[in-house]
Amino acid sequence: MKPADAQRFWSYIDRSAGPEACWPWRGGVSDSGYGAFWLSGFTVSAHRTALILAEGDQPGLFALHSCDRKACCNPAHLRYGTRQDNADDAVARNRLPCGEHNATSKLTEPQARDIIARRRAGESGSILARQYGITTAAVCSIYKGRNWKHLKEAA
Repeated sequence: MKPADAQRFWSYIDRSAGPEACWPWRGGVSDSGYGAFWLSGFTVSAHRTALILAEGDQPGLFALHSCDRKACCNPAHLRYGTRQDNADDAVARNRLPCGEHNATSKLTEPQARDIIARRRAGESGSILARQYGITTAAVCSIYKGRNWKHLKEAA
């Protein structure tokens, strides 16, 4: 990156809170809410650009936030990681929609709790599956805690 581009990039970042604080991006943002920086005819993510300027580029890796703030461009809050690292972070920090907030869910939380309680009491998974319009495999996954993990009631 040319020095003039780097200077222009840093001009969009508020570093006034100090080196330990989040440094919010003050430029444009993408549809996903991350800072967007125009560079050599392309839009690049601001947080990745900050990490590249601080540590150099690592193609194939993602720029991950330790602070969970999409606008943050403080290199001290950023690190390189794999797609799996990014997914693991999302799960560990409860950033993924779960339960009935998941767009693919066919059940409400009270229904999932009912399935767990009734399976625990010995009721047949196939009966529950028919009643709730799901597969017996889905009933098993709910009961064993593979789905609806946040309920923490699985046997």
